[in-house]
Amino acid sequence: MRLVQVYSTIWDAIDAYPLERLRDSPHSEAISHFKNSNSPFYKKTDETYDFYNAILFKPTGDSPEISIGYVRLTVSASPMYDESRKTLVDNIISSVIIIFIILMALNMLINRLVINPVSRLQRSITLFRSGGRHDIVPVRSNDEIGGLISAFNQMAETIDKDAVEIRKAGDVLRLSEEKFSKAFRSGPTLMAISTIKEGRFIDVNNAFLRTFGYKKEEVMGRTSVELGIWADPEERNKIMERLSKSGMINNEEIAFRKKTGDVLTMLWSVEVLDIEGRQCILAVAQDITERKKLEARLLQAQKMESIGQLAGGIAHDFNNILTAIIGYAHIVKMKMAEGDPLKINLDQILSSSGRAASLVRSLLAFSRQQISNPVPVNINEIIKDLVRMLLRILGENIELKLALSGDLTVMADRVQVDQVIINLCTNARDAMPHGGTLTIRTGDIRLETEFTALYGYGKPGEYAFISVSDTGTGVDEKMKDRIFEPFFTTKEVGKGTGLGLSIAYGIIKQHNGYITCFSEVGKGTTFTAYLPRIKLGVEETPAEEIPDSEKATETVLLAEDEADVRKLTKQILSEAGYKVIEAVDGEDAVDKFISNMDRVDILLLDVIMPGMNGQDVYNKAKEMKPDVKALLVSGYPADFIRKKIIIHNGLNYVSKPLPPDELLKKIREALGK
Repeated sequence: MRLVQVYSTIWDAIDAYPLERLRDSPHSEAISHFKNSNSPFYKKTDETYDFYNAILFKPTGDSPEISIGYVRLTVSASPMYDESRKTLVDNIISSVIIIFIILMALNMLINRLVINPVSRLQRSITLFRSGGRHDIVPVRSNDEIGGLISAFNQMAETIDKDAVEIRKAGDVLRLSEEKFSKAFRSGPTLMAISTIKEGRFIDVNNAFLRTFGYKKEEVMGRTSVELGIWADPEERNKIMERLSKSGMINNEEIAFRKKTGDVLTMLWSVEVLDIEGRQCILAVAQDITERKKLEARLLQAQKMESIGQLAGGIAHDFNNILTAIIGYAHIVKMKMAEGDPLKINLDQILSSSGRAASLVRSLLAFSRQQISNPVPVNINEIIKDLVRMLLRILGENIELKLALSGDLTVMADRVQVDQVIINLCTNARDAMPHGGTLTIRTGDIRLETEFTALYGYGKPGEYAFISVSDTGTGVDEKMKDRIFEPFFTTKEVGKGTGLGLSIAYGIIKQHNGYITCFSEVGKGTTFTAYLPRIKLGVEETPAEEIPDSEKATETVLLAEDEADVRKLTKQILSEAGYKVIEAVDGEDAVDKFISNMDRVDILLLDVIMPGMNGQDVYNKAKEMKPDVKALLVSGYPADFIRKKIIIHNGLNYVSKPLPPDELLKKIREALGK
């Protein structure tokens, strides 16, 4: 053996035998060979064999072999060197063993200091990444690897804590999502989620589907514009523009359209939210259609009530004026000679005053402050009795049809019900200038709380209805809101007072009933009046006629706070033969009655007077003289309840204005009782 050398991976000689040949350079072909392969290499010359082999290191069983150097062995080709070769081989073997031992020790050291900690760290990372439990990796050194393991342990502990919090938050979130999902699906409030850009529905709840009348498959993936949900599509554009600026809208009143075409009023709120990276909107809506209708009806009722109070106040003052006009005109007429040319003028005054009195009575009827005398009546009988008159009112070009049902008995003032039917039929006639068909139907119906609540009065129960339908021009929605107002009319000037429907409204409400209007432009209108039914009917008995006396001799205690009316009434009574004791108010009337108790045959009392009213005067007088007669008069409708009490007590009552002959007739009737 001529030479043994150990090289590093960069062919730097580490050891050699003989040592003096440490710096012998390796063969260039060997260097080139080991650049591409770790397989053994040899080079033969004439005298020697030059062997080269790579020194390989394998850290673990699964690790790849790593070249950590090279061994060179040069052997003589001559037999004389056999012994040397043997010695060299022994030395090489010894060197290899030593190197192997060194490498094993190095491997163990590397395993202990690097490989094992890194392997444990790797296993822990693998477990951690897969979501399983991981052990704390022990720190066995203070070097870089120990610092890395310590940092990992701290990170893992922090992540564990965060994971626990995340799991808790996830549980809370899942619970919240479940609650939201249940509330979304089954809640009474309408809810919908749609994309903000196209407006396509992502999800809607059951309340949405019920209210709009759609099935879910008809809605999903389509836009609100495609479905025609917006009553005014332009309004959606304005809302979306506002939403893009503010991000949310609260309690906006918006009109939407159902699948059937019906329009709903919604209280609408919307907010922008992000769902899986998409900009969406969550819309929440409450159907307030019925509430808006109720508000409109209440406002209309308040408006009608205010107008009624105004009408009643006007009627009172106007009645006092008419009383004087009619009374003095009658007195003047009675004093005129037969054939006096001025009588024509007086007749015109009385005729105009009569029309004015009729107008006042209409105002009283509208304000529901007109005295009524309700008795059990069958509405079918009322209609049958009116047929002949209605035919004359309607004319030949309008066909009258009746559809009367059953025995419908109500408690009502027959005269006022007549007036309602005539007014409704007259209104229907005017709506059919070119002819048509007018149908009157009757029947019974049960009105529930939902119906009565819309009007704010009355009770649910059994009602009889009278409907008057025409095939006329119809009424548009704007007009329908005002048709029951007094003096409101769609007719030409001079062709209607505008009181017909308002009178019907007032009378029906005074009877604790309802009146409704349904109309379609170009198709016709139906007015329906509802009156509470009663079980038993009572036949009406006509009042007994009391003949007038030729000349009166009784004494009348007249109490009237209006001086002009008092003066006129005294003159009428005096000319009829009555002796009159005047009183300016209620207290004066009581004093005069006490002083003239034996003389007074009848009290003629104004109902409303300053201080003590007519009812109280009568009560005081009756305590002192139980058989005293009384007739109460009023043109003031505001105290309607008191007038009802008067009728219930069996007292006589008349309304101003009253012609002199009518007043005298009522006094004779009262005295006859």
